[in-house]
Amino acid sequence: MKRIWLSRNRGDEEGRWVDLSAFNTPGVMRILDIVSISAAVLLILSGVWLYQGTIDFLDSLENMDNASEEQAQSLPNMIEGRWPWEAKLLFDTCEPLNGTWEMPEILHDQDGIFWYPGEVECIWEHNGIGDRSVIAIRNAATSNQDFTVNLSTNNDGNSIEEIGFGSTGNSLSVEANESGLISLVLNAEPQTDYVYATIESSIDSNVSIMLKIILSSGDQHGVHIEEGQRLDVHYRVFIYDTGQLLDEGDLFVTAGEDPMCETDAPWFCYIKGFGWGQVGLDCIDAASCRLDFLGSVTTNTVLLPPDLAYKNRDDRPEANNQWLQFELNLNRLYV
Repeated sequence: MKRIWLSRNRGDEEGRWVDLSAFNTPGVMRILDIVSISAAVLLILSGVWLYQGTIDFLDSLENMDNASEEQAQSLPNMIEGRWPWEAKLLFDTCEPLNGTWEMPEILHDQDGIFWYPGEVECIWEHNGIGDRSVIAIRNAATSNQDFTVNLSTNNDGNSIEEIGFGSTGNSLSVEANESGLISLVLNAEPQTDYVYATIESSIDSNVSIMLKIILSSGDQHGVHIEEGQRLDVHYRVFIYDTGQLLDEGDLFVTAGEDPMCETDAPWFCYIKGFGWGQVGLDCIDAASCRLDFLGSVTTNTVLLPPDLAYKNRDDRPEANNQWLQFELNLNRLYV
């Protein structure tokens, strides 16, 4: 029988091998066999335990995800897993926020609950200090809501001082399934490329939705139309989804809130988004603003969802429940 030899260094001072042949007995070999079998069994059991543990862990993760989704769906005040309010600039410059969703090819085909499938980012091409824009907020809930808008330079909530709020202030009440508007004014040249408008609701003060406003500097002008000013404006209106021109003409209007809506003759009231689309129109100076058809130097292109245009209005069948795009130019400023 061959001998089993172990030696750490064959050239050590002892100069001899360690003889293990004495361990080569039936009893010792049986013990070694039992140890080997036991080790194999332990390895197999460990593998089974590890496999089962992995399966249980993956199942727990899936259950957590499902539980989170079920919890989100079951939270009060939510509609189809999202909070029932959203916001955009009145301009036609809005896109999916950070590319997180795809813009529908036909906005008219939306389900009637929300304007867009998610939050948006919109470009405000401002024309100097004093320029104005308008935030539109939709209340998709079945109850009235009070909204508050806060501006910040980032998601951490650092406030921005270059942009303030116009005559509306930063809060408003909106009836169920309706929309409201908040105006912004540029107080100084902005020091950042974008700001966030964080919109909070009274129905759940612990959550908010975000509107990213990308600031782009255009031509600088001296006069910017404010809320409450009376002016003559030229307009063209299109169905946004088809590009069909519905109407074109000139109107004497009030920028911002239409005073006719507060009278006893609301049928003379223009659609809600039309007057607010005039806010921020520009002209070079006060003199040119008051010259017929010579004052306008910019065009406001606004995009109005149905509830800011002709929502469920049978007297406007072509525009009823359509997204409308208005091109607006200043003819003359009166006051």
